[in-house]
Amino acid sequence: MVLASSASAQELKHYLSLLDAHDLVGATTSADDVENTKPAPDIFATALKKVAPLTAGEVMVIGDTPYDVEAAAKCGIAAIAVRSGKFPDEALRDAGAVAIYDDVAALLADFEASPLCK
Repeated sequence: MVLASSASAQELKHYLSLLDAHDLVGATTSADDVENTKPAPDIFATALKKVAPLTAGEVMVIGDTPYDVEAAAKCGIAAIAVRSGKFPDEALRDAGAVAIYDDVAALLADFEASPLCK
């Protein structure tokens, strides 16, 4: 798993520590690694290189903004949206989200029926 964020590398490290998630994340991509952040595709294009030889069609983004969904689509990556970003469903759908969940807990609860398992 790659955590790809528009946050700075320092912020990303801080949040990973708060979540105690260092063992769950194999790599990170931050604003410090790219020229442009979302909705530009740079963050996800960089993250995709970190999971090679997987291709865009073999990975999925989980994001909470239309910008996440748009940036993923520009790389050919499907995106699941979560409502924690407080964006309306219409904005997430219009951006191209393949599914929308209330939050990551709802996605986990529906994991086997979610696009992550298809």
